[in-house]
Amino acid sequence: MFGSILSATDPVAVVTLLHESGASKSLAALIDLESLLNDGSAFVIFSIFKDIVIKKATTTTSIIVEIVKFTMGGPAFGLACGILAVFILNLLNNELEIEIISTFGLAYLIFYLADVELGVSAVLAMVVMGLYMAKHKYCISSHVQLPIASTWRIIIYFINILIFMITGIILAHSLVGTQKHVDAIDFGYSIVLYLALH
Repeated sequence: MFGSILSATDPVAVVTLLHESGASKSLAALIDLESLLNDGSAFVIFSIFKDIVIKKATTTTSIIVEIVKFTMGGPAFGLACGILAVFILNLLNNELEIEIISTFGLAYLIFYLADVELGVSAVLAMVVMGLYMAKHKYCISSHVQLPIASTWRIIIYFINILIFMITGIILAHSLVGTQKHVDAIDFGYSIVLYLALH
């Protein structure tokens, strides 16, 4: 389980360096995709070992069923959702706000359904759905494509900062052991530290 956690890679620093050095966007996208598939695989391995530890999957047959469910169920569900998303977006024509909200809402809804309701790999489902939607990107109105890309870029940037900030706070508290929980003041300190470093 610990090995599966450590096997996931984070391409944020590498992709940032590629953008700064003027490397091609396709290379950065390829590294991003490899990282997403790696994250999905790590999650599958972690989930299988977790099921073995909590005695949910004890026989060879049940372990094989879990492997097939995670590795095949997620991508199959993602493909089905990608087809549905493209169909929905084709119905919307030149609706800037609705198309942006639809991509955002569909992403979170499908992640929730895959992870909570179906118990398959939500990461792999999202990767396959994203690949299918990228292939059929013209389902999004031409004048909406740039605003959608900009909106998602801002969301991704903000969430990356938030993830690293929360991780740093939790690690600091667990190492120092001064408090048992994270207070609102800790987020304030994080913002001040971020501004001081940049």
